[in-house]
Amino acid sequence: WTIPVGKGERHQVSPTANVNTSLAFLPDGGLLFVSNRDGAPDVYQQALHADGRASGDPMRLTTGLFARTISVSADGSKMAYDVVRLRSKIWTVAIPASGTTSMASARQVTGENEHIESMRISHDGAWLTFDSDRSGNPDIYKVKLDGGAPVQLTTNPGSEFGPAWSPNDREIVFYSARNGDRDVFIISADGGPEQRVTSGPR
Repeated sequence: WTIPVGKGERHQVSPTANVNTSLAFLPDGGLLFVSNRDGAPDVYQQALHADGRASGDPMRLTTGLFARTISVSADGSKMAYDVVRLRSKIWTVAIPASGTTSMASARQVTGENEHIESMRISHDGAWLTFDSDRSGNPDIYKVKLDGGAPVQLTTNPGSEFGPAWSPNDREIVFYSARNGDRDVFIISADGGPEQRVTSGPR
């Protein structure tokens, strides 16, 4: 949003379905910001009217930059940025009936350069579902616990997190803020169309 320092009306500059951060004004009154609107966090330039309203659509300036924050020089000729690369790997280990277990017996399940926030094992113990940004955008995946390549289930440009299995392991529930609020969705464990379950600011 923009709002005058003095009196005036505020204006929404970007949609709420994406994460838009690290704003930096340009000398001509334009605005740079970091957004995941097309997947990975990149830098966009938004032209503004004199009153702070957006003028047209933002223009993507970088591709695959994965920027977190940006800063622009006073004359607008240089931009500095930082990148945070969070990497996660999922491992599995058997729980012994008694005593302790050695991590030497652990087996790696995922091996990509990715960040994973949450995961759930299916009730039958055969599959694991997890969220991952391995494709540049957080999506929902599943993988067989005994090995194999992960299967991507969601492809929406919004970010999806927190997958969990239905009691019969036929569906996966997850949440996404793609519509502006954090809503719950359901998708078949085999992929396909998603069903939005909740709607509203709560």
